[in-house]
Amino acid sequence: MKTFELCKKLHELKPDWQTFGSYIIKFKGDEPRIERDNIRRTCHDWAPEYTLEYLLDKLPDAIESKLGLGALTLSSRRGQHRDGWMVFYGDDEGCSVDASLVFAAEAPLDAALKLAIIMAEKGLV
Repeated sequence: MKTFELCKKLHELKPDWQTFGSYIIKFKGDEPRIERDNIRRTCHDWAPEYTLEYLLDKLPDAIESKLGLGALTLSSRRGQHRDGWMVFYGDDEGCSVDASLVFAAEAPLDAALKLAIIMAEKGLV
């Protein structure tokens, strides 16, 4: 449900970012569960279905900071004593140019959603 909550938060911040599908979460009746559905019923909570490809297209390819130009970077953290993914704006040596825009998560989509949310809150997208 973490991905669903991140999608919901990003949609609140960027309602103009439209996708073709949506997740709904049934919260009345049986156990809560996430399903795919385009019908927004009163007994369901919903959020757009963002994909990694969609977010990579929406996020800036690069940003300028006091440390220089940083390119959008998606990196596996495997082999660094933990599993997961990291997304950030990095220089040519792979170092972040803005520590406030570095996010890690188990799934690459969750890391990109976290970055998009913070960038939307800061007015950078």
